[in-house]
Amino acid sequence: MTPEKTSYIVEKIARPSKTIDTGLPQYSIGPKLRRLRLRKSMGLVQLAKHTGL
Repeated sequence: MTPEKTSYIVEKIARPSKTIDTGLPQYSIGPKLRRLRLRKSMGLVQLAKHTGL
């Protein structure tokens, strides 16, 4: 794979769409995941294994 193609792929993956960027904050997913993780005494790795993210 050429560096140009790799750069293009990374750029497409790394940037969320405008819809996601503006619509996602209303769900407050980050704080909810943090509360769940702390309540269950889970680290980020355990949360990732549990959810498959």
